[in-house]
Parts: sequence; C-alpha cells; structure tokens
Amino acid sequence: MPDEETLHILLIDDDVVDRAAFKRHLGRCRSMPSYELHEADTLAMAEEAMECQRFDCVMLDFRLPDGTALDFFRKAKDKKTSDIPIIILTVLDDRALGLEMVEAGAQDYLVKGSFDDRLLEKTIRYAMERVKLLSAKNRLVKELGSALERIQTLEGIIPICSVCKKIRSDDGVWERMEIYVSKHTNAQFSHGFCEQCYETFSREQLEDPNGD
Repeated sequence: MPDEETLHILLIDDDVVDRAAFKRHLGRCRSMPSYELHEADTLAMAEEAMECQRFDCVMLDFRLPDGTALDFFRKAKDKKTSDIPIIILTVLDDRALGLEMVEAGAQDYLVKGSFDDRLLEKTIRYAMERVKLLSAKNRLVKELGSALERIQTLEGIIPICSVCKKIRSDDGVWERMEIYVSKHTNAQFSHGFCEQCYETFSREQLEDPNGD
C-alpha cells in the first residue's frame, strides 16, 4: 500500500466498545499509510455511505441491527462493490462461517478480541492485494472474451470460381480469395512462390527476359 495514498476505510459495527477497540488497533499499525476511518452502525447507514463515497476497504460486523453480512452481500450484488475488499468481523471463531462469508464475497474475516495490530494490518493489506489481482484477472478475461467475439470463422459451403479462384460473398460480389478470407477472419496474407511456380516463372523469364 503506497505511503502517499490516503486509505478510506469504512467500519460497519453497532458496538461502540468494539469500534473503539478497532480504532486503537488501527492507530497502532506501524506501516499503515494515512487513512480516514468512516463509521456506520447499520447496514442502511453503510449503504448510504457507499453511495456517496468510494472506500478502499470495508470492515463489516457479521450481525447488525438491520441484518447480517449475508444481507449486505445480497444487496451488494446489484452494486459495483466486487472490487472493494470486505473483511468480516465476528465474535465466533467459526471456520465454516468464515468460509461461507468468503464464498459470499468477503476477502477474509477476523475474530473480535483475537487479533492484534499486526494481524489487522496484514489482513487489510492482503485483502486489498487479492482484490487488485482479481480485478486484473477479470479485466483480462473480459478482454479475451471481447477478442473472441471479434474473431469471425468461415464455415459451410463457400462458392469459389473454378478458374480465377475468386469467392462469391453473401451479397453476390466476387472477391479475391485473400480479400474474402481477411474480411471473415483475423488471417493476414504474405505473398511468395511455391517451388513449382517459381521454376515456371524463372523459365518464362529466361525465355522472354523483356516480358514480350
């Protein structure tokens, strides 16, 4: 995390004591860059805050007065939150629950009262890096998909002239084979001579060097 950046962190927790403990841990993170901590104690307040501002990381308590973290992820599917690292805060040291949250969309989870400054900082750092890598992967997959959509393939019966080898297009125009293939695929042509044509061409040149 670059030191020159200011991280905007959203803490969603309705417990005042837990929020105070989190702020103490965050303030003691040695290599944490400058940050601004925003607080919300309900899902509704968090949703409103996320509509007004983009956050670099969200710390989400599992259970809130107006819903759970699962409710948050259900609503988040309709919003652009897939590239925001979300870390769950829970009072239960339940691995199954943690994995369920990760499958729902969280990057990681922390058990309240069981993490220190170093673990908090490492969790935030790794969550942000994972989201960055995932976003890059998704962008690459999207670009590859777009590239595949642009690739046109030739299939079926292609009408070709038996003499000049031109191909008749769908609109009835006879085109040189290279032009037709280039229009319908990403193939490009380079011209040369096969051995037989080269020998024929060379022989004709020797017999009539002036081309008469």
